[in-house]
Amino acid sequence: MLYYTVALQLSDTVADPVFDSLTELPPIPLETTMSFHSALIPAFRRTDGVVLFTVKNDPESEVVLRIAEHLNMAVCVSDQRHGASLDNEPNVLERLERSGCHEVWTLEIPGTVMEQAIIEAGYLLRIIDHHEYPKLGLSRMHGRDENPLPSALHQFMELAKVDDVMLRVMGFDPALVHGIGIMDSRLIQGLREEGYTKAMILATLNFRDHILEGTRKDNAWIKNEGRKAWQGRLEGDGYIVVNASGGVASEVLLEAYFDGDRDTEAFVFIDPRSMVHSVRHISPDVVTHLQNTFSQSNTFVFGTAPRLCFGVDNSKRGPNVSGEALLAAFKEKYRAAA
Repeated sequence: MLYYTVALQLSDTVADPVFDSLTELPPIPLETTMSFHSALIPAFRRTDGVVLFTVKNDPESEVVLRIAEHLNMAVCVSDQRHGASLDNEPNVLERLERSGCHEVWTLEIPGTVMEQAIIEAGYLLRIIDHHEYPKLGLSRMHGRDENPLPSALHQFMELAKVDDVMLRVMGFDPALVHGIGIMDSRLIQGLREEGYTKAMILATLNFRDHILEGTRKDNAWIKNEGRKAWQGRLEGDGYIVVNASGGVASEVLLEAYFDGDRDTEAFVFIDPRSMVHSVRHISPDVVTHLQNTFSQSNTFVFGTAPRLCFGVDNSKRGPNVSGEALLAAFKEKYRAAA
């Protein structure tokens, strides 16, 4: 059985005053007994009195929402896509007040101004995250022990006290649910590291497709675009260059996996629309070099060391960066590191 230890507090070295203020929160109570009503859902839930404020923009958040539905949780869903910020969300406090809850869990929707406002309004706030947000000056990737935090899905299940037995009661295959969380933070390589067989990996990918088919209307088109982009790739000196938009990148990596387990190699994704360019599966020193080269606010970092990802979103406020410029900066440091 996969086991995850969750540390929700960030490192002291990270300047994140809202997160730091949460260090004095009372411990999460552990339910040692659990009674079930006729629907086999716990009569007393850790999530009673809790409202979940979350994005809905990837398989992980979709699974979280499905679990929350089984728990009859109060939920506020943001319409924002990738790059969502709580500070840009309308009527947050009003929506929280209508929920009638006293505790708020935010999931991958940072915003220090609104987070502070939620605390000042008297709510108990718990932040579920494992990403870095350079444009906000935040890093929420590590706990105080400096170890990478697990996926938001695993953090949510830990907070909600949802174990594998409860997942089965809800109708889920626990291995597939865990697989979605693992992939979100460590991609297919994470599944390998956790002992998933080829058959289990394929089952997890099928589950992912099932989730996306119900939520992503252009799923078939995106998968086809990923296949074509992989076929048209350019092989560099230890890296792969692919012309693909940000939404297609994950599908390209799946194609690379099916084509001889090449999904762990370094990738440079150049968006034909010149919107979102990214470099994936790179070491922290290469990420630091790219951050120093492109220090504007429209950059982003995600993933888990030593396979991090760096990107530039030209749709956000900040100087535009061409795919060629990103590739050149990457090659400069990548060669030196090699």
